[in-house]
Amino acid sequence: MPRHALRGGLAAVLIAALSASLGAEEIRRLPSVGDSTLVHGMSDSCRTTPYYAAKALSEKYPLISVHGGAPPASGPCDPFSAHGYYGKEEATVGAIVDWMLGQTLAVETD
Repeated sequence: MPRHALRGGLAAVLIAALSASLGAEEIRRLPSVGDSTLVHGMSDSCRTTPYYAAKALSEKYPLISVHGGAPPASGPCDPFSAHGYYGKEEATVGAIVDWMLGQTLAVETD
């Protein structure tokens, strides 16, 4: 479901690290903060941030699913892996900026 952001109010970008510290149920109970979006790596193998949890939350929040990236150079929950959008940093930030500028939300980044 594409959405546009920043229509004169607050907005939030929820990334994988936030879902790790809060958990899916806690995020589900968060009050709406203006326009919000989730950003998550489809190949994130960190056990505390499974992609399926972000996908389930996409019923409440639009989801930017980050595809692919560079081979991991750190542990699965560290920044130099899919958890940190390793090798996809520019595309991920670009998708977030596009969303912030009100452009149609890309459902997946390639």
